[in-house]
Amino acid sequence: MWVVAKTKANQENRAYKNLNNQGFVVFMPCFESKKFKNNTWSPYQELLFPGYVFINLDSCFNKAHKINNTLGVSKLLMDSYSGYPSILPDDIVNEIKNNLNKSLNINNINVGDNVVYTKGSLSNIVGTVIELSGKSRIRLLIDLINTKREVFVDLLDIQRVYG
Repeated sequence: MWVVAKTKANQENRAYKNLNNQGFVVFMPCFESKKFKNNTWSPYQELLFPGYVFINLDSCFNKAHKINNTLGVSKLLMDSYSGYPSILPDDIVNEIKNNLNKSLNINNINVGDNVVYTKGSLSNIVGTVIELSGKSRIRLLIDLINTKREVFVDLLDIQRVYG
């Protein structure tokens, strides 16, 4: 049986660590993304549900009252009618775990998508995917000084642009 706890602002890792130290099984789903910082693109783990952690109470149900007093946790989500913690079915959490690296991949690139190149001197150049060439290479159409160019790049060196 899984429950959800709201964490304090930007304290998901603190809540995760402290709940783990108390013997709870905690799940905090993350996915791989890239962030532009200090003039370079760096890979980092981004939270799928920022501000929330999932806690398994199967083995620690008698310690559930300790969750609200844990450092980093704001409150346990409660059912407003019964006053008990809101229970999340096991199959939903298992589905999130199983599909985290498959269908929830935020960098799933397709032909026609706008992407930004994230490596080297051409960092921050925006282009359009015109061909997927194998598993790790793609062909982009970029605009350099009002001239359209086609370039081949590694899939790991691009980030999808949304919006």
